[in-house]
Amino acid sequence: DANAKLSNLMNWSCALGYGVGSGSPLSPSFNFSLELVKSSQFVASFYQHMVVQRRVKNPLEENTVVGITNYIDFGFELQTSVDDAIAANSISDSTFQIGASWQANKNFLLKAKVGPKSSTMALAFKSWWKPSFTFNISELAII
Repeated sequence: DANAKLSNLMNWSCALGYGVGSGSPLSPSFNFSLELVKSSQFVASFYQHMVVQRRVKNPLEENTVVGITNYIDFGFELQTSVDDAIAANSISDSTFQIGASWQANKNFLLKAKVGPKSSTMALAFKSWWKPSFTFNISELAII
C-alpha cells in the first residue's frame, strides 16, 4: 500500500546542500551536501563546478554562434551506514566514490562515478529541434 510507505518515516530521505561562488553561471562554484537516505545511510558529497569557454567554431551550431562552452564537474562522495544492525554485520560499511561530469555543449552530457564497491556511468543527449527529445543510457556495475 502506497500510503503505508509514505507514512513510515524510515522510507523517507532528506538532504541539505550549500553552494559557494555561484554568482554567475560562468563562474566556478563549490557545492557541499549532506544526505540521510531512508534513515540507514549517511552521504556527504563535495564537488567543484567549472566552466570553460573556447572561441572555436562548433559545427553543430549556426554560423552566428562563435565558441563552445563546456561544463566540467569533479567531486567525491563519502557514504556510511548509520544503522547499527547493518554496521555490525559488515566489516566495511563505509565507502567513497569519485566522480566527474562533462557537458560538451547543450546537447551532450557524460557522467561517471567510480568507487571500490560500485561504478556508474551515464550518457545523455538532448535535441533542440522540434519535436524535442532526450535520450539517456546508464550502467551500474557492482564490484
